[in-house]
Formats: sequence, structure tokens, C-alpha cells
Amino acid sequence: MNVSIIKETNKKSALMWLISLLIPLGIYLFPTNTNFTADIRLFLVFVSLIILIIAFNLVDVTIAAIALPTLFVISGLAPASKAFEPWTYTTMWLIVGTFVLAGALEECGLLKRIAFWCIKRCGGTFNGTMYGLMIVGTILAWCTFCNSYMIVITLTYGIYKAMGLEKGKASAIIMMVGSIGVTSCMEFVYNPLMMSLMEKGVNFVIPGFRVFWFNQLIISGPVILFYFLFIFVLTKIYKTKDIQIAGGKAYFAAEYDALGNMSTSEKKAATLLIVLMTYLLTNPLHHLPTDWGFMVIPYLMFLPGIGVASRKSLQSSINFGAVAFCAACFSIGAVGTSLGLSDLISLGVTPLLNGLGTIPILYMTMFFGIIANLVLTPSAMMSCLPPIIAQIAVDLGMNPLAPLFALYFSCDMIFLPHEVPAVLILFTLNLISMGDFIKMSLIKTIVLLICIGVFLIPYWFLIGIMS
Repeated sequence: MNVSIIKETNKKSALMWLISLLIPLGIYLFPTNTNFTADIRLFLVFVSLIILIIAFNLVDVTIAAIALPTLFVISGLAPASKAFEPWTYTTMWLIVGTFVLAGALEECGLLKRIAFWCIKRCGGTFNGTMYGLMIVGTILAWCTFCNSYMIVITLTYGIYKAMGLEKGKASAIIMMVGSIGVTSCMEFVYNPLMMSLMEKGVNFVIPGFRVFWFNQLIISGPVILFYFLFIFVLTKIYKTKDIQIAGGKAYFAAEYDALGNMSTSEKKAATLLIVLMTYLLTNPLHHLPTDWGFMVIPYLMFLPGIGVASRKSLQSSINFGAVAFCAACFSIGAVGTSLGLSDLISLGVTPLLNGLGTIPILYMTMFFGIIANLVLTPSAMMSCLPPIIAQIAVDLGMNPLAPLFALYFSCDMIFLPHEVPAVLILFTLNLISMGDFIKMSLIKTIVLLICIGVFLIPYWFLIGIMS
């Protein structure tokens, strides 16, 4: 390697290490008080340090992911039972099951068949496939009440593999479009978990408050148009018309036809996928955890008599570094909540929102939601912030629905993948760099904020939830 290139690389690495150390140091220099305790300050120092190290790819993600909960323990911020608590979450084993499922579907060929079919039906162009991926993801979300994110993640990965693309701008766009069906769709598709958390908090202020699925459809249904616009903006900024996907429609039509009839293994895999989808669709009836489906069904593909995939696929499909990273991110929420970080955020929000006008309150609410989501999961946000927002709305004589939905939208205004667990899982498929993720997420947030101001707020005035 050229000596000048080595020197430039070393300078860049040194600069990134310097930034990764200076920002936590700056946080450590903040004075403490009754609310901003020394423990919370040290917690933020550790979290910012590890997140920056991972963002700059300064060490292997496995090392950083194990280091974070370890720091929580040895510093006395949390016992091991709390810092490593995420490993007991069923979500962790859902993540492992997702890797297993993706590996099995790829080995038997069903993933390629589904992806080729989607690309063929969407015109065979890159742009057409992106719109198709969003539509499919949205339909699946509606059918499963936002419980189809693992299927959409698998489909997103399958389309990427079928296109034969290298990691770069194209794979990054695929990941970002896939994330709409994975998590952004909850803005306009009813999510019982998130809505129940909102309702529970608001009921402390407004007894009997409810948001039914048709209420959300009326209030936030137009948001789906914003995401079509987001895809359009991405295709223009990154000039995706120049992206060639190995022959276009004719190539994928020929490749799909070349697959021939479904093999026995593909039929077995398809049957198990139907079982999984049925389990998700019937959740309102059986009320069993969604995670269980992904903790059981993927492994059935390896049983004698089914044999959809081999032991080799099982061993090669699980990315321990990615799993450990997910656990570390969940640990941030568990330890932060135990230290009272949620209460600190609540105390800071209330005085700043009081006395503002209706529209400024909406934007301030989204701003605080964006900040809170850096250290809390969306579910944690919807547990602690809605009663505060509702109380301010009541005090000002506002309909609480507008600011509450503004807070809800902020759950998807993210800049780092750890902020939303489902996006984190999609990120671990390695389709996008951290830098591209931050840039494209910023574009998405800007598009959404502009569209809320230009289109959604006037619409809310029209339907009467703002005055």
C-alpha cells in the first residue's frame, strides 16, 4: 500500500479516536444536580463513547458491544443482572431466529424466487423495485398490525441478493426503503403495542382516552404519501437511474423462469412461512408473543423429514457480533430507565413546551422526541412522554391528538440504527454503512418535517384536531 495512503488512514483514524474521546469528556464535565445525577452523567459518557466507536468503526463491533454492559457493571451503574438483562429478552432470540430463517431460505432457493418475482412484477428497474418493496412492506404491515417486520427484513435482504449488487449506494437505498415497511409504516398503520402504551399514559390525564385503528388511519393516513416522496427524493439525489441490475426486466424474467417449478425444499419452506404468517395474522385471537414464531419456526426447517437447509447454513447464518450489538443497545434502555433517565427527560420537556403556540408545540414535541430516542427505545418514549404532552395540551386547551401524534412520528425520526430495534436488526444485514445511514436518515427526517408543516398540519386543521 502507498505510504501516503497509510499516513492519511492513520490521521483519519486518530481524528475519529479524538472525537470519540472528547465528546464523552465534554459530557463528563457537565455539573451534576438533583436530577442530572453523577450516575446518569457517567451512563451518558459510556454510551456516547461506545456508540461513537461503533459509528466510526474503530474496533470490531463485537468488542464494543460486549464492552458497554461490562462498563455498566464494573462502574457500579448496574448489576450484571440488569446490564446483561437483554440476553433474557425473547427479542434477542427472535434476532437469532431471523438470521437462521434468512440463511435457510437462501440455501433452499425460496428467497431468490420471491425476490426475482418481486423485481419482475415491479418492472425490472431499480426504482420500480424500490416502490414495489415499499408497497409490499406496507401491505404486510396492515395485514399483521405491524408484526411483519421480520418478513420484510428477509424480503429486503433477498432483493439485495437477487440484484447481485455490491455494498454501496444501491444497497443502502434498498435498506432504507425496506425500513419503511419494517418500522416507518407504524406511523400510518395501527400498531396495538405502541398505541396501548400511549393510551395508558394519557389515561392518567384524560380518563377513557383511546385511539382506534380507524382513528389513526384518518389522522395519519396521508403520511404514506410522504414516504413515496422520500423514495423519489433518494432516487434523484443518488441518481439511481444509472444503477444497472444485471440486464433489467428481461434478465430477471429469464432468471425467474430458469428456476423452474418449486422444489420440494422450497415448498416445505413456503409452507413454514405460511404457518409463520398465519401465526402473526391471528395474534389478535391467540395473543401469544410474536417473538415465539421466530424462536420456533425457523428451526423446524432443520428437523429430519423437513430438511429445508443444512447444518452448514445454520452455522454460517448467525452473526454473533450483530447479536451482541443488539443486546448492548437494549442494555442502554434497560440501564438508562433504571437510573431515572426517563424522569430527567420528562422534567426537561414540561417547562419548555408551556406557553408556546399550537404549531411550535408540535415541532418542539418532535424535537424532544428525536433527542429522547437517542437514549430510549420508542416503546420507552411512548411510556413516559405522552402523559406530559397530554397535560400540556389540556392546560393550553388543545386537542391532545395532534401533539401526541407528533411525538409518535418522532419515533421514526432517527439518525442511528440502535434507536429502533427493528431498524437495528435490518442494519445488521450489512447493506449500508453508518455514514450512509446517518445521511439518508437525515434526508428522511427533513422530508417528513417539511411535509408535516406543508400538508399534514393544514389537514389536521381541516379535520378539527388542531385549532
